[in-house]
Amino acid sequence: ILQPFDPNTADSTTLVHLGLRPWMAKSVGRYRDKGGRFRKKEDFRNVYGMTDSLFSALEPYIQISPDTTLASTNNYIIKKDTILNLNTADTLELCYIRGIGSYTAKNIIRYRKRLGGFVSVEQLRELKPPIQNMDSIIPHFIADPTSINLLYINRLSVDAMVRHPYLSFSQAKAIRDRRHRKGAIRSEEELKTLKSDHQLVFTEEDLARLRPYISYEK
Repeated sequence: ILQPFDPNTADSTTLVHLGLRPWMAKSVGRYRDKGGRFRKKEDFRNVYGMTDSLFSALEPYIQISPDTTLASTNNYIIKKDTILNLNTADTLELCYIRGIGSYTAKNIIRYRKRLGGFVSVEQLRELKPPIQNMDSIIPHFIADPTSINLLYINRLSVDAMVRHPYLSFSQAKAIRDRRHRKGAIRSEEELKTLKSDHQLVFTEEDLARLRPYISYEK
C-alpha cells in the first residue's frame, strides 16, 4: 500500500512495502549512513535498480522534509572528502561525488559490468561519452581489484568474449580457432602468437590491458 514517505528517514521495512527490493532498500540505507541525502524527489530516481514505472508510482508520495537534508555548505564538504571503491559503489553512492550525475553513474556501472571490474581508477577515462572534470573526480575513487570477474578465454564463446571492451571480434575468433586446433591456451606467450589473416591480433598494449582479466584455466 502506497503512503507518503520521506526517503531520508523511511526504514528498510517501509521501503520494501512501498515496492523496493530488499537490496534496493539496503542501498538507500548505505547511502544515508555515509551522509547522503535526497534533496529533491528526482534524486530518488537514482536508487540502483529503480525503474521508471516504480518511480512514477512513488513520486506523488515522496515528501522530503527540509529538516532531513543537509545544508549546502556541509554537503559540499562531505562530497569533497568522499572516497569510494569503484567496484562496490552503486549509482546512489556515485552520485554523491560532486560532478557525477545520474547518467554518468549508470554509465560507470554499465562499463564496470562489461570490464568485470576496475583495476585502476584511470579506466574511468575510457568511458564514452567522457566524464567532464575527470581530473577532479578521479581522486575520489579507489579500485580494489580483489573482486574482479576473470575472463576465462579457454571456456567462453566468441560472443561472450567480445562483450569485454578489451577484446575485438577478430581477437576472440583467433582465440576460439586456436583452441579448436591445438587445445587450451596456457600462457600470454601463446596468446601473443595468435594471428588472423597472417597478422598478429594482439599488440603489447592490448596484452597489457587484458593481463589483469585473463584466466588461462581450462
